[in-house]
Amino acid sequence: MIQILKNGFWNLFGTVFIILSGAILTLVAPKILTVEQFGLWRMFILYSTYAGILHLGVADGYLLNNVSKSISNAFNSLRRSMPFLIVQQILISAIIYFILLLYINDKQLLFIAASVLIFSITINLRTLVDNFLIISKDFRRSNIVKIMEKALFLLVLFAFLTFGKISYQLLIGLFIFASLSALIFLIILVKPKIELSKGIVKDNISDIKIGSQLLSSNILIILLFNIDSVFVNMYLGIKSFAIFSFAITIIMLINQFAESISQVLFPYLATDLRNKLFSANIMVVSGMFGLWVLILQFSFLFLPLINIVFPEYAESEMIIFIYLITSLFTLIIRISQNNLFKVLNAQIVFVRIEVIVLLLLIVLLFIFNSNMSTTVISILILITRFVWFLMNEIYLKSDKRFLLKIVTGFLLYGGIYVSIYFYVENIYLRFILFTIIALPLYIVGFKNFYKKRKLSQ
Repeated sequence: MIQILKNGFWNLFGTVFIILSGAILTLVAPKILTVEQFGLWRMFILYSTYAGILHLGVADGYLLNNVSKSISNAFNSLRRSMPFLIVQQILISAIIYFILLLYINDKQLLFIAASVLIFSITINLRTLVDNFLIISKDFRRSNIVKIMEKALFLLVLFAFLTFGKISYQLLIGLFIFASLSALIFLIILVKPKIELSKGIVKDNISDIKIGSQLLSSNILIILLFNIDSVFVNMYLGIKSFAIFSFAITIIMLINQFAESISQVLFPYLATDLRNKLFSANIMVVSGMFGLWVLILQFSFLFLPLINIVFPEYAESEMIIFIYLITSLFTLIIRISQNNLFKVLNAQIVFVRIEVIVLLLLIVLLFIFNSNMSTTVISILILITRFVWFLMNEIYLKSDKRFLLKIVTGFLLYGGIYVSIYFYVENIYLRFILFTIIALPLYIVGFKNFYKKRKLSQ
């Protein structure tokens, strides 16, 4: 447990820096770009989230095949996976761009498509090498690279800002440059020493087969976590998409935190904590619930600032408000449930549940199509995320009493949050009221954590 906390500290440190850099960019980008250019920048960010699926399972298969093996075996596997992935990424990206050239005439869309494909090569190679650090539980170096990437991006961005205006094309270019620099630095740290062998194709095909289930799950996770933005982008126009994306950039900070913590937990759940998987999970979910309440508490202070600092994005306040309520299920699904399904080798079931949730969301979008707005879409996401959470818990046969506590806590604190938001006008009074109500939860949470930590020692 102590080692998990140490690695958790490094991931927390890296995540805090990433969140702060993301927050800075969230504040800067809408100010230095027009609403239309901000929409195009966010379009690149939206579709770059799908870039991670183009490795076709190689990186995921490598992780699953080596997570319980020795570091030397994992390192040898990395040496033969890298050249295969490099060639695969170049071929796939070239084929996709050639197809897009045949059917798309819009230069802006082609530029964004080319940028996403270049970024995909970088991010998938980084994922493969970073998976080696996850397997070896070397979260310190992993986070050093992530911090370096964000620091470099911000430094170069502000350097360019001192000399003149920034376009969305330049912003995308700087983003890719920082990611490529991080990849080079990561390779220098790990020194994978690429190896070409006779069985390279066969070995990597094996990784693809093993990783295909996890890849399918990741594709659906990306789809479910981004279908709202895709729908707004396609049907509600670039201005609505820009406003919606402004809200999502803030919510993505929570998603980044969830992804970071999930990476720390997975290797431990698959090895050290496998025999007490569900008791460890209860502790994790309890922590996520406390974090959710803390997020709601401090949102009372920053939500009103949107109207003051970004008046052109004032409509995003309600979207952020709804997604903050939804974030409890986002945290639990990404940190807890996703890892449990992976450790239990039940990815096929996870994929089936994701398909059901996706179909439910599509049906709801179709039903409410005539009255569609960004607020309606946000509410539909809340409903389907709740259903997704429940279906996962039902399959995992979680403790019913604990599940009832989580659902009751969500309804109670979510209801209090909504009531204070709509019926109390003073910003500071909102914060103080919610803090007083949440205080017993914090006290009980700290006591339970202290007891379990003493028992683990």
